[in-house]
Amino acid sequence: MDEKLKNIILKDVDEITEILEETESYDFSKDLKQCMQKAQLSSVSLGQRAFVTHTIVDKWLHGKARPNGKERMKELGMALGFDLEELDTFLFKNGYPKLYVKNALDSAAKSYLLRITGDPKIVESYRNLVKRMGLDSVSLNDGYVSLSSKIMSAELREAAAQSSFSRWFRENNMNFTDDAKKQLPDFRIGRYMSLYIGDSTINEMSATGELPSTIKNLLYSLVSGKTVNTRGLRDRIIAFGLYSNMTPEEIDILLDCVRVRRITDPKSRLDFIVMLALRIAHDRYPYYEYENTVRIAGRLKKSSDEFDKQILSDYLKNYDNLKQMVEYYDHSDNDENQIFERYYTSYSDRSIMDYVRDMLVLFKGKKILTEEDVKPIWEMIQREDEED
Repeated sequence: MDEKLKNIILKDVDEITEILEETESYDFSKDLKQCMQKAQLSSVSLGQRAFVTHTIVDKWLHGKARPNGKERMKELGMALGFDLEELDTFLFKNGYPKLYVKNALDSAAKSYLLRITGDPKIVESYRNLVKRMGLDSVSLNDGYVSLSSKIMSAELREAAAQSSFSRWFRENNMNFTDDAKKQLPDFRIGRYMSLYIGDSTINEMSATGELPSTIKNLLYSLVSGKTVNTRGLRDRIIAFGLYSNMTPEEIDILLDCVRVRRITDPKSRLDFIVMLALRIAHDRYPYYEYENTVRIAGRLKKSSDEFDKQILSDYLKNYDNLKQMVEYYDHSDNDENQIFERYYTSYSDRSIMDYVRDMLVLFKGKKILTEEDVKPIWEMIQREDEED
């Protein structure tokens, strides 16, 4: 890395570090320890409830590992004695969608949480139900019916009170989108993503090496309207936002479509760093947002679709302000911003994704982040044509 560039990024790292020191970030290990103390559970007793060894629980407590996927995180919350609202909050804080009534596995969990919250054998009962009814292999039905989730939730509460989940499940069989390991996102997400992709095809971007394979695979599913795995979904969408030079607010729109926590609601140290890095990058180079807005608005103006017209109005709201920002930038004489522009814009065919990646390298070097901290997003923002 060029020394002048490194000094600029180090300055940004110091600025973010000061903010981190003043802000309490979410710590899974600390949260787990507090929940275990509240529930008066040892590593052994929690492990027995959650069907894992006490060694695994100890790794969770020391930050060396975390439950692998939404199902395991969900079972951990159930084992800790969480009620429905507490489990939703726990999942959301850890980057997973809240329990969704149109997911068969989530509905099964909700049926037990409505009846036997806090039962030491709730995870065992849940697993038995999943196995008995084959809920872990439920997939999107060809005859999918978009019944209101509010109606389904109300009926589920009634069924749980009567211990008649099986009947409720059969009656709503055509309303499930997929199991809890996958979800069918809001249709808007594919449309938003295609606007940022532009005229290049996904294959073209992948062939040049500029598009990480993890993002490529996500795009194929979302743009075609298919179900996607919930594991790592939030991180993959954030990675796409970094690749596309989105603002935090634009990334939030995509995250809302898959019902996961917004990037502007950071919980972990990594969350804070990525969000603040995004803001710094857009402050340094306003053309990121301006060029996206001009390009996307130009494409939307050609469309007669009502949804596209609505999106267009959203992009045009901020246009005048962005125009003033780029005019001010053009007339400024800031050496740091010019160096930043030379390395992280179209001049070098790089982007905010590369800037964040370089920042994470320095944060690791300063021991502010560990390998485990950056692991969720690190490989997703690695270009295929560059070595680590």
